[in-house]
Amino acid sequence: MTRSSAIILTALVFAATMALAEPPQEAVQHYEKGLALKRSGRPAKAAVELRAAIKLDRKYTQAHYALAWVYRQLGKDEEAIEQFREVIRQAPHSPEAVESARAIERIRLGPEARATGGPERIAFASTRGQNTDIYAMDVTGSGLVRLTSHPAADDSPSWSPDGQRLAFVSERDGNREIYTVKINGSELQRVTDNAAADDHPVWSPDGKWIAFESNREGKVNVYVIAADGSTIRRLTYSASDDWMGDWSPDGSRIATLSNRDGVNKVYVMNADGTYPERLVENSVPEGRPVWDPTGPYIYFTWNFERNQQVCRVGLDGRELANVTRSPYNERLCDISRDGRRMLVASNRQNDEEIYLIEIDTGAARRLTFNPGPDGQAVFTGLSPERP
Repeated sequence: MTRSSAIILTALVFAATMALAEPPQEAVQHYEKGLALKRSGRPAKAAVELRAAIKLDRKYTQAHYALAWVYRQLGKDEEAIEQFREVIRQAPHSPEAVESARAIERIRLGPEARATGGPERIAFASTRGQNTDIYAMDVTGSGLVRLTSHPAADDSPSWSPDGQRLAFVSERDGNREIYTVKINGSELQRVTDNAAADDHPVWSPDGKWIAFESNREGKVNVYVIAADGSTIRRLTYSASDDWMGDWSPDGSRIATLSNRDGVNKVYVMNADGTYPERLVENSVPEGRPVWDPTGPYIYFTWNFERNQQVCRVGLDGRELANVTRSPYNERLCDISRDGRRMLVASNRQNDEEIYLIEIDTGAARRLTFNPGPDGQAVFTGLSPERP
């Protein structure tokens, strides 16, 4: 099937779905009047008519879609997002749902630019060059730039909280060490210097520390080092392997991955390494945890029905639930700073590429198109509260 045929078929399915649930005639009249008012440049009155149509039929998807665009005209971005989300919920495979997801992303870029001085960016590792290097792009997948260029492999990027520096892992000195660099490529600094492999750096929320994992004392354990490399402390002392996950938003705790119980499971401990506690009591293998920047959940990848899927759980170990349910492998990379979107590395198109997924609706957008694998994607750490 060609792309154009697929689009036509999708549109027909959407139209057929709407036909099966024909809205009441009175609702249609309000809808058509709302469209006429919108076209004549009277969005406030159009909104009144469209709301009246929706009041008569909550499942009137076309009215929700039209009202979303009217709210955009009126500058009511949050109301517009609510209506776009309703379109995605009601008709998730329709062209209108695809455009709604894109519209939500465009709306978010505006407030982020005002709050932080620039749109949110994504750093990721890719083999699209001669070897693995780190790249950055906008959340729309545009504005691609190469941040590192070295014959050795560079990967595992992590944004500093102010969005001005990246920590990453490089083999340029013969083994895996942690470096930091300004986003313009200047002021490269080697942070760790050890014959063992140091990996997966994650900045603390205050920007003073970088937590990472290392096998410098045999088993893999979690360490924390000052961002300038001056002070280092070991945090975990397990007889098994402990891998670094993520900091809590307030910097008081750290989520890790450990096989101390014979299976890879997520643990949460204090930032000084004390009082590690297993989060989920089952035997399903789990992947690296990512803390919800808004606080209430921890996300991770786990093996679900023979595929890797993303799930989340409350900080008390309750409310365990799948976030993705697809026939593909969906490997979690990061959660957006508003807690509403996630980056996953997925093999939906055979090759592993990066997708941006709306957590509430599941609407997905492919961001990278590369013959080789792309992954380890992270959002900028810059937040409106930390300009």
